[in-house]
Amino acid sequence: MPRPKLLTYHGRTRSQTAWAKRRGIEPRTFNYRLAHGWSLTQALTVALDAHRLAPRPCLWCPVHEVAWCAAPLVGAPSWHPLPRGMLQLALTLAKAAHCATQIQVQCVPCDRCAQEASGGKDAGLP
Repeated sequence: MPRPKLLTYHGRTRSQTAWAKRRGIEPRTFNYRLAHGWSLTQALTVALDAHRLAPRPCLWCPVHEVAWCAAPLVGAPSWHPLPRGMLQLALTLAKAAHCATQIQVQCVPCDRCAQEASGGKDAGLP
């Protein structure tokens, strides 16, 4: 059986598991941080939620069932099809995974709505 790895922080030496428990961090989270290049200080002091991004609203047009993709992996920002059922499924899955607060849906008119309202003239992006 392997011996626990001992770490010294601020003059105190403890096992990885003991440090994690003392700081209220899951031992596997603490071990992951260390294995992926975090310094001991970072691994022990960075809050668990500090890595999460602030939620950005999902701009969704309920009339044409499209969502604004501001930062696509490929191509320019644009409207993409997002049926109502798919949006509801995404929200349900996020709620089940306890990350529903990361998704904020904001209903807005899309470019097509603006074009229809202006009689077919070119409309700007949101």
